[in-house]
Amino acid sequence: MIAYVLEMLDRLPETPKSTFIATPEKHYSKLEKYLRSRHSPLGSNTPELIAVPEQYQCSIDTLAYLMHRLSSDVLVISGDLIMDSQGLNEFIDHYRMNDSDCSMLLHEGLAPQEEMQIFGVSNEQVVSIFNWIDNLEGFSLKKKLLENFPKIKLKNNMIPAYCYIFKNWLLKSILCSSDTRVEKLAKIKEDLIPFLLRHQMDLNFLESHFPNNQDEEADEILETPSQKTSLKITHYLCPSSLYCKRLNNIKNYLEVNQLCCTPLTGVGKKGKAIVPPPLCLQPSRNNPLNILEPFYRTGRATDVPSNLKMVSNDCVIQEGFEIDEKSNINKSVIGKNVKIGKKCKVVGCLIMDNVVLEDEAVVNNSVLCGKVVVGTKSKVLNSQVGHRSYVQPKSQLKDEAKV
Repeated sequence: MIAYVLEMLDRLPETPKSTFIATPEKHYSKLEKYLRSRHSPLGSNTPELIAVPEQYQCSIDTLAYLMHRLSSDVLVISGDLIMDSQGLNEFIDHYRMNDSDCSMLLHEGLAPQEEMQIFGVSNEQVVSIFNWIDNLEGFSLKKKLLENFPKIKLKNNMIPAYCYIFKNWLLKSILCSSDTRVEKLAKIKEDLIPFLLRHQMDLNFLESHFPNNQDEEADEILETPSQKTSLKITHYLCPSSLYCKRLNNIKNYLEVNQLCCTPLTGVGKKGKAIVPPPLCLQPSRNNPLNILEPFYRTGRATDVPSNLKMVSNDCVIQEGFEIDEKSNINKSVIGKNVKIGKKCKVVGCLIMDNVVLEDEAVVNNSVLCGKVVVGTKSKVLNSQVGHRSYVQPKSQLKDEAKV
Protein backbone atom coordinates (compact mmCIF):
# COMPACT_ATOMS: atom_id res chain seq x y z
CA MET A 1 0.00 0.00 0.00
CA ILE A 2 2.96 2.33 0.49
CA ALA A 3 3.14 2.68 -3.31
CA TYR A 4 -0.19 4.53 -3.33
CA VAL A 5 1.00 7.01 -0.69
CA LEU A 6 4.27 7.66 -2.55
CA GLU A 7 2.46 8.16 -5.87
CA MET A 8 0.08 10.58 -4.16
CA LEU A 9 3.09 12.63 -2.99
CA ASP A 10 4.69 12.39 -6.45
CA ARG A 11 1.58 13.91 -8.03
CA LEU A 12 1.59 17.00 -5.81
CA PRO A 13 2.31 20.20 -7.79
CA GLU A 14 4.95 21.12 -5.18
CA THR A 15 7.55 18.45 -4.44
CA PRO A 16 8.04 17.85 -0.69
CA LYS A 17 11.41 19.05 0.64
CA SER A 18 12.04 15.59 2.04
CA THR A 19 10.06 12.39 2.48
CA PHE A 20 10.76 9.89 5.24
CA ILE A 21 9.23 6.44 5.50
CA ALA A 22 9.41 5.32 9.12
CA THR A 23 9.23 1.56 9.67
CA PRO A 24 10.13 -0.78 12.57
CA GLU A 25 13.60 -2.29 12.26
CA LYS A 26 12.17 -5.78 11.75
CA HIS A 27 10.38 -4.68 8.54
CA TYR A 28 13.21 -2.54 7.16
CA SER A 29 14.86 -5.15 4.90
CA LYS A 30 11.65 -6.24 3.21
CA LEU A 31 10.48 -2.67 2.59
CA GLU A 32 13.93 -1.58 1.40
CA LYS A 33 13.95 -4.43 -1.13
CA TYR A 34 10.53 -3.39 -2.43
CA LEU A 35 11.51 0.27 -2.82
CA ARG A 36 14.77 -0.66 -4.52
CA SER A 37 13.46 -3.29 -6.92
CA ARG A 38 9.80 -2.54 -7.57
CA HIS A 39 8.95 1.10 -6.84
CA SER A 40 9.44 3.60 -9.63
CA PRO A 41 9.03 7.27 -8.61
CA LEU A 42 6.78 9.36 -10.85
CA GLY A 43 8.68 12.57 -10.08
CA SER A 44 11.81 13.90 -8.40
CA ASN A 45 10.70 12.98 -4.87
CA THR A 46 13.04 10.32 -3.49
CA PRO A 47 11.87 8.90 -0.15
CA GLU A 48 14.34 7.95 2.54
CA LEU A 49 13.58 4.79 4.49
CA ILE A 50 14.24 5.06 8.24
CA ALA A 51 14.52 2.02 10.51
CA VAL A 52 12.94 2.98 13.83
CA PRO A 53 14.31 1.12 16.92
CA GLU A 54 11.89 -0.98 18.94
CA GLN A 55 11.73 1.52 21.80
CA TYR A 56 10.17 4.09 19.41
CA GLN A 57 7.12 2.15 18.30
CA CYS A 58 4.28 4.62 18.95
CA SER A 59 3.64 7.44 16.48
CA ILE A 60 4.69 10.17 18.95
CA ASP A 61 7.91 8.31 19.75
CA THR A 62 8.60 7.92 16.03
CA LEU A 63 8.16 11.67 15.46
CA ALA A 64 10.52 12.35 18.37
CA TYR A 65 13.09 9.99 16.82
CA LEU A 66 12.86 11.83 13.48
CA MET A 67 12.55 15.36 14.84
CA HIS A 68 16.19 16.30 14.31
CA ARG A 69 15.69 15.60 10.58
CA LEU A 70 12.58 17.76 10.24
CA SER A 71 13.38 21.39 9.45
CA SER A 72 10.03 22.70 8.17
CA ASP A 73 6.33 22.07 8.75
CA VAL A 74 5.56 18.37 9.10
CA LEU A 75 3.02 16.39 7.08
CA VAL A 76 2.23 13.03 8.70
CA ILE A 77 0.47 10.41 6.56
CA SER A 78 -0.55 6.90 7.59
CA GLY A 79 0.85 4.22 5.30
CA ASP A 80 -2.64 2.76 4.78
CA LEU A 81 -4.27 5.94 3.44
CA ILE A 82 -5.60 5.85 -0.13
CA MET A 83 -6.72 9.18 -1.57
CA ASP A 84 -6.59 11.31 -4.69
CA SER A 85 -3.61 13.64 -4.76
CA GLN A 86 -5.93 16.58 -5.46
CA GLY A 87 -7.46 16.09 -2.01
CA LEU A 88 -4.03 16.12 -0.35
CA ASN A 89 -3.04 19.24 -2.26
CA GLU A 90 -6.25 21.01 -1.21
CA PHE A 91 -5.61 19.96 2.40
CA ILE A 92 -2.13 21.52 2.31
CA ASP A 93 -3.47 24.72 0.73
CA HIS A 94 -6.24 24.88 3.34
CA TYR A 95 -3.65 24.58 6.13
CA ARG A 96 -1.61 27.43 4.70
CA MET A 97 -4.52 29.76 3.93
CA ASN A 98 -5.87 29.41 7.47
CA ASP A 99 -2.43 29.90 9.04
CA SER A 100 -3.04 26.80 11.12
CA ASP A 101 -0.73 25.55 13.85
CA CYS A 102 -2.10 22.06 13.33
CA SER A 103 -4.61 20.69 10.84
CA MET A 104 -6.28 17.31 10.38
CA LEU A 105 -7.72 15.67 7.30
CA LEU A 106 -11.21 14.17 7.61
CA HIS A 107 -13.61 12.45 5.23
CA GLU A 108 -17.36 12.06 5.34
CA GLY A 109 -18.89 8.94 6.88
CA LEU A 110 -20.30 7.36 10.00
CA ALA A 111 -17.86 5.32 12.04
CA PRO A 112 -19.05 2.43 14.25
CA GLN A 113 -20.30 3.72 17.61
CA GLU A 114 -17.29 2.35 19.47
CA GLU A 115 -15.00 4.40 17.16
CA MET A 116 -17.25 7.41 16.50
CA GLN A 117 -16.02 10.87 17.40
CA ILE A 118 -18.06 14.06 17.80
CA PHE A 119 -16.28 17.14 16.48
CA GLY A 120 -17.06 20.56 17.91
CA VAL A 121 -16.17 23.01 15.13
CA SER A 122 -16.42 26.74 14.58
CA ASN A 123 -16.04 27.41 10.87
CA GLU A 124 -12.71 25.74 9.96
CA GLN A 125 -11.43 25.52 13.52
CA VAL A 126 -11.72 22.42 15.71
CA VAL A 127 -12.73 23.41 19.23
CA SER A 128 -13.17 20.01 20.86
CA ILE A 129 -13.43 16.29 20.09
CA PHE A 130 -15.48 13.80 22.08
CA ASN A 131 -15.47 10.02 21.87
CA TRP A 132 -19.09 8.93 21.50
CA ILE A 133 -18.66 5.81 23.64
CA ASP A 134 -17.21 7.85 26.55
CA ASN A 135 -19.95 10.48 26.56
CA LEU A 136 -23.24 8.58 26.39
CA GLU A 137 -24.55 10.65 29.31
CA GLY A 138 -23.55 13.96 27.71
CA PHE A 139 -20.50 16.21 27.67
CA SER A 140 -19.48 19.75 28.57
CA LEU A 141 -17.52 22.63 27.05
CA LYS A 142 -15.42 25.10 29.00
CA LYS A 143 -16.87 28.57 29.47
CA LYS A 144 -13.78 30.16 27.93
CA LEU A 145 -14.26 28.15 24.74
CA LEU A 146 -17.89 29.22 24.49
CA GLU A 147 -16.90 32.85 25.00
CA ASN A 148 -14.38 32.68 22.17
CA PHE A 149 -16.47 30.43 19.93
CA PRO A 150 -20.13 31.28 20.53
CA LYS A 151 -21.32 29.31 17.48
CA ILE A 152 -20.06 25.75 17.77
CA LYS A 153 -21.45 23.01 15.56
CA LEU A 154 -21.33 19.38 16.67
CA LYS A 155 -20.72 16.85 13.90
CA ASN A 156 -20.54 13.06 14.09
CA ASN A 157 -20.34 12.35 10.34
CA MET A 158 -16.59 12.93 9.93
CA ILE A 159 -13.88 10.28 10.14
CA PRO A 160 -10.15 11.03 10.70
CA ALA A 161 -7.96 9.97 7.78
CA TYR A 162 -4.85 9.90 10.02
CA CYS A 163 -3.23 12.66 8.01
CA TYR A 164 -1.99 15.75 9.87
CA ILE A 165 0.13 18.87 9.35
CA PHE A 166 2.00 20.49 12.23
CA LYS A 167 3.99 23.68 12.53
CA ASN A 168 7.58 22.64 13.10
CA TRP A 169 7.98 24.72 16.26
CA LEU A 170 4.80 23.24 17.73
CA LEU A 171 5.96 19.66 17.34
CA LYS A 172 9.48 20.42 18.50
CA SER A 173 8.28 22.28 21.60
CA ILE A 174 5.95 19.45 22.58
CA LEU A 175 8.32 16.57 21.84
CA CYS A 176 11.27 18.21 23.59
CA SER A 177 9.25 19.18 26.66
CA SER A 178 10.07 17.75 30.10
CA ASP A 179 6.42 18.12 31.15
CA THR A 180 5.26 14.81 32.65
CA ARG A 181 1.92 15.19 30.85
CA VAL A 182 3.74 15.23 27.53
CA GLU A 183 5.73 12.12 28.42
CA LYS A 184 2.46 10.14 28.52
CA LEU A 185 1.56 10.97 24.92
CA ALA A 186 1.82 7.94 22.65
CA LYS A 187 -0.43 8.38 19.61
CA ILE A 188 -1.36 11.38 17.48
CA LYS A 189 -5.10 10.86 17.15
CA GLU A 190 -5.78 9.45 20.62
CA ASP A 191 -3.31 11.54 22.66
CA LEU A 192 -1.60 14.49 20.96
CA ILE A 193 -4.63 16.08 19.26
CA PRO A 194 -6.82 15.93 22.42
CA PHE A 195 -3.86 17.27 24.44
CA LEU A 196 -3.47 20.27 22.13
CA LEU A 197 -7.21 20.94 22.16
CA ARG A 198 -7.30 20.89 25.97
CA HIS A 199 -4.53 23.50 26.13
CA GLN A 200 -5.33 25.55 23.01
CA MET A 201 -6.31 28.61 25.09
CA ASP A 202 -4.24 27.96 28.22
CA LEU A 203 -1.92 30.99 28.39
CA ASN A 204 0.23 29.51 31.17
CA PHE A 205 0.73 26.36 29.13
CA LEU A 206 1.53 28.27 25.94
CA GLU A 207 4.07 30.54 27.66
CA SER A 208 5.81 27.67 29.45
CA HIS A 209 6.02 25.34 26.45
CA PHE A 210 6.75 27.75 23.61
CA PRO A 211 9.79 29.90 24.52
CA ASN A 212 10.43 33.17 22.76
CA ASN A 213 13.02 32.11 20.22
CA GLN A 214 13.31 30.82 16.70
CA ASP A 215 14.86 27.56 15.61
CA GLU A 216 18.05 28.64 13.86
CA GLU A 217 18.09 25.39 11.87
CA ALA A 218 14.59 25.85 10.47
CA ASP A 219 14.22 26.44 6.73
CA GLU A 220 11.51 29.03 7.28
CA ILE A 221 11.01 32.00 9.60
CA LEU A 222 8.20 30.88 11.86
CA GLU A 223 5.85 32.97 13.97
CA THR A 224 7.26 33.62 17.42
CA PRO A 225 5.32 31.19 19.67
CA SER A 226 5.22 33.60 22.62
CA GLN A 227 3.19 36.02 20.50
CA LYS A 228 0.36 33.53 20.38
CA THR A 229 -2.52 33.63 22.81
CA SER A 230 -4.04 30.42 21.48
CA LEU A 231 -3.38 27.51 19.17
CA LYS A 232 -5.25 27.32 15.89
CA ILE A 233 -6.27 23.72 15.16
CA THR A 234 -8.22 23.34 11.94
CA HIS A 235 -9.81 20.58 9.90
CA TYR A 236 -10.25 19.95 6.19
CA LEU A 237 -13.15 17.77 5.06
CA CYS A 238 -12.21 15.96 1.87
CA PRO A 239 -14.99 16.44 -0.73
CA SER A 240 -17.07 13.34 -1.48
CA SER A 241 -16.05 13.70 -5.14
CA LEU A 242 -12.46 12.80 -4.18
CA TYR A 243 -11.60 9.37 -2.87
CA CYS A 244 -10.21 9.18 0.67
CA LYS A 245 -10.17 6.12 2.89
CA ARG A 246 -7.86 4.27 5.26
CA LEU A 247 -7.37 0.56 4.64
CA ASN A 248 -7.15 -0.16 8.36
CA ASN A 249 -9.66 -3.02 8.36
CA ILE A 250 -10.65 -5.94 6.14
CA LYS A 251 -13.92 -4.32 5.07
CA ASN A 252 -12.20 -1.23 3.67
CA TYR A 253 -9.39 -3.29 2.15
CA LEU A 254 -11.82 -5.50 0.25
CA GLU A 255 -13.92 -2.50 -0.79
CA VAL A 256 -10.94 -0.74 -2.36
CA ASN A 257 -9.95 -3.86 -4.27
CA GLN A 258 -13.51 -4.18 -5.56
CA LEU A 259 -13.30 -0.62 -6.91
CA CYS A 260 -10.45 -1.83 -9.11
CA CYS A 261 -12.72 -4.49 -10.59
CA THR A 262 -14.40 -2.50 -13.35
CA PRO A 263 -15.14 -4.05 -16.77
CA LEU A 264 -12.15 -3.63 -19.07
CA THR A 265 -14.54 -3.16 -21.99
CA GLY A 266 -15.78 0.08 -20.42
CA VAL A 267 -19.34 -1.21 -20.60
CA GLY A 268 -21.35 -2.58 -17.69
CA LYS A 269 -24.55 -4.59 -17.52
CA LYS A 270 -27.23 -3.78 -20.10
CA GLY A 271 -24.70 -1.78 -22.09
CA LYS A 272 -24.42 1.06 -19.57
CA ALA A 273 -21.18 3.01 -19.40
CA ILE A 274 -19.25 2.28 -16.22
CA VAL A 275 -17.90 4.73 -13.68
CA PRO A 276 -14.09 4.46 -13.74
CA PRO A 277 -12.26 3.82 -10.45
CA PRO A 278 -10.88 6.80 -8.52
CA LEU A 279 -7.79 8.36 -10.05
CA CYS A 280 -5.58 7.04 -7.24
CA LEU A 281 -6.61 3.45 -8.12
CA GLN A 282 -6.19 3.67 -11.87
CA PRO A 283 -3.28 1.84 -13.55
CA SER A 284 0.20 3.25 -13.12
CA ARG A 285 3.73 1.92 -13.35
CA ASN A 286 3.64 0.89 -9.65
CA ASN A 287 0.24 -0.85 -9.76
CA PRO A 288 0.01 -4.58 -10.50
CA LEU A 289 -0.05 -5.44 -14.22
CA ASN A 290 -3.39 -6.93 -15.26
CA ILE A 291 -2.67 -9.66 -17.83
CA LEU A 292 -6.25 -9.32 -19.13
CA GLU A 293 -5.85 -5.69 -20.07
CA PRO A 294 -4.09 -6.05 -23.45
CA PHE A 295 -6.96 -8.17 -24.79
CA TYR A 296 -9.75 -5.76 -23.85
CA ARG A 297 -8.27 -2.27 -23.86
CA THR A 298 -7.15 -2.72 -27.48
CA GLY A 299 -10.49 -4.19 -28.58
CA ARG A 300 -9.04 -7.66 -29.21
CA ALA A 301 -11.45 -9.52 -26.89
CA THR A 302 -11.76 -12.27 -29.50
CA ASP A 303 -8.07 -13.07 -28.97
CA VAL A 304 -8.46 -13.91 -25.27
CA PRO A 305 -6.80 -17.31 -24.56
CA SER A 306 -9.24 -20.10 -23.74
CA ASN A 307 -8.07 -20.38 -20.12
CA LEU A 308 -8.64 -16.66 -19.50
CA LYS A 309 -12.16 -16.83 -20.93
CA MET A 310 -13.15 -18.41 -17.60
CA VAL A 311 -12.26 -15.09 -15.99
CA SER A 312 -14.70 -12.16 -16.31
CA ASN A 313 -13.30 -8.91 -17.71
CA ASP A 314 -13.91 -7.10 -14.41
CA CYS A 315 -11.04 -8.95 -12.72
CA VAL A 316 -7.41 -8.02 -12.08
CA ILE A 317 -5.18 -11.03 -12.84
CA GLN A 318 -1.40 -10.97 -12.34
CA GLU A 319 1.41 -12.96 -13.92
CA GLY A 320 1.97 -16.66 -13.29
CA PHE A 321 -1.79 -17.34 -13.18
CA GLU A 322 -3.01 -20.89 -13.88
CA ILE A 323 -6.62 -22.08 -14.10
CA ASP A 324 -8.03 -25.50 -14.90
CA GLU A 325 -11.17 -26.38 -16.85
CA LYS A 326 -14.76 -25.45 -15.90
CA SER A 327 -13.74 -22.87 -13.28
CA ASN A 328 -15.13 -19.33 -13.02
CA ILE A 329 -13.71 -16.14 -11.54
CA ASN A 330 -15.75 -12.94 -11.26
CA LYS A 331 -15.03 -9.44 -9.92
CA SER A 332 -11.86 -10.45 -8.06
CA VAL A 333 -8.25 -9.36 -7.67
CA ILE A 334 -5.80 -12.25 -8.10
CA GLY A 335 -2.12 -12.02 -7.12
CA LYS A 336 0.96 -13.55 -8.72
CA ASN A 337 1.47 -17.31 -9.25
CA VAL A 338 -2.05 -18.30 -8.20
CA LYS A 339 -3.24 -21.77 -9.21
CA ILE A 340 -6.95 -22.54 -9.62
CA GLY A 341 -8.08 -26.18 -9.92
CA LYS A 342 -11.03 -27.68 -11.79
CA LYS A 343 -14.63 -26.51 -11.26
CA CYS A 344 -13.69 -23.76 -8.81
CA LYS A 345 -15.82 -20.65 -8.25
CA VAL A 346 -14.41 -17.31 -7.07
CA VAL A 347 -16.58 -14.20 -6.69
CA GLY A 348 -15.76 -10.81 -5.15
CA CYS A 349 -12.45 -11.85 -3.60
CA LEU A 350 -8.92 -10.67 -2.99
CA ILE A 351 -6.49 -13.54 -3.46
CA MET A 352 -2.84 -12.75 -2.78
CA ASP A 353 0.35 -14.28 -4.22
CA ASN A 354 1.08 -18.03 -4.41
CA VAL A 355 -2.38 -19.23 -3.37
CA VAL A 356 -3.68 -22.65 -4.45
CA LEU A 357 -7.35 -23.54 -4.86
CA GLU A 358 -7.81 -27.26 -5.23
CA ASP A 359 -10.59 -28.78 -7.34
CA GLU A 360 -14.19 -27.66 -6.73
CA ALA A 361 -13.25 -25.04 -4.14
CA VAL A 362 -15.68 -22.13 -3.68
CA VAL A 363 -14.47 -18.74 -2.43
CA ASN A 364 -16.90 -15.84 -2.07
CA ASN A 365 -16.39 -12.29 -0.76
CA SER A 366 -13.21 -13.27 1.08
CA VAL A 367 -9.55 -12.39 1.47
CA LEU A 368 -6.92 -15.10 1.08
CA CYS A 369 -3.42 -14.06 2.14
CA GLY A 370 -0.22 -15.33 0.53
CA LYS A 371 0.55 -19.06 0.24
CA VAL A 372 -2.91 -20.19 1.40
CA VAL A 373 -4.15 -23.59 0.23
CA VAL A 374 -7.88 -24.18 -0.02
CA GLY A 375 -8.64 -27.91 -0.06
CA THR A 376 -10.81 -29.84 -2.49
CA LYS A 377 -14.58 -29.18 -2.28
CA SER A 378 -14.13 -26.69 0.57
CA LYS A 379 -15.96 -23.35 0.88
CA VAL A 380 -14.67 -19.99 2.12
CA LEU A 381 -17.52 -17.49 2.51
CA ASN A 382 -17.20 -13.91 3.83
CA SER A 383 -13.98 -14.85 5.61
CA GLN A 384 -10.31 -13.95 5.91
CA VAL A 385 -7.61 -16.61 5.74
CA GLY A 386 -4.15 -15.75 7.06
CA HIS A 387 -0.72 -16.30 5.51
CA ARG A 388 0.26 -19.97 4.88
CA SER A 389 -3.04 -21.28 6.29
CA TYR A 390 -4.60 -24.52 5.07
CA VAL A 391 -8.34 -24.94 4.65
CA GLN A 392 -9.14 -28.62 5.03
CA PRO A 393 -10.88 -30.46 2.14
CA LYS A 394 -14.70 -30.58 2.31
CA SER A 395 -14.74 -27.99 5.12
CA GLN A 396 -16.47 -24.61 5.31
CA LEU A 397 -15.41 -21.24 6.66
CA LYS A 398 -18.23 -18.74 6.99
CA ASP A 399 -17.85 -15.29 8.55
CA GLU A 400 -14.58 -16.39 10.12
CA ALA A 401 -10.96 -15.29 10.38
CA LYS A 402 -8.47 -18.15 10.13
CA VAL A 403 -4.85 -17.43 11.05
